[in-house]
Amino acid sequence: MYIENTNYSTMSFKDRMILDAIREIGDRKENAEIHGMIADALSDACIIPGFYGYTFIYDAILICIRESNKPIQLCKGVYPKVASKNHSTISSVEHSVRKAVNKSWEMSGPAFKIKYFGAFGMLDNRKPTPKEFIITLSDRIERDYYRKHQNAATQKSGSQR
Repeated sequence: MYIENTNYSTMSFKDRMILDAIREIGDRKENAEIHGMIADALSDACIIPGFYGYTFIYDAILICIRESNKPIQLCKGVYPKVASKNHSTISSVEHSVRKAVNKSWEMSGPAFKIKYFGAFGMLDNRKPTPKEFIITLSDRIERDYYRKHQNAATQKSGSQR
């Protein structure tokens, strides 16, 4: 693995530019796949792009996936970033996300609830909080993404033997 074991600071300018371009292409491909998985999950949740809170939830899930190594604090960490990105206020983001989650829970069927929330999804008297909703979807998307790529890598290394 030449790229992984190379000392970036000792490379020539041209080599650094090539390496950066290769990494950027890889990042774009990964990002496109994760964006598609987020859109699919929101579609499963009956949250369509026409919903006012769609963009806010979408961005919140993306932030949670990108910062999965940190504790998630929606009100102090995620919502301010979403509000800044969308030129909105934190309270507007929080309100829109809450309404979209509640509407989603009313509209989505048992298949979505069981797929993402397990037994909790079948409780009639309990809706997830916006934090539970966003974290559950982001965790599921992230696990599915890495599981898919881990299986692909295993199959690739198995076929090379």
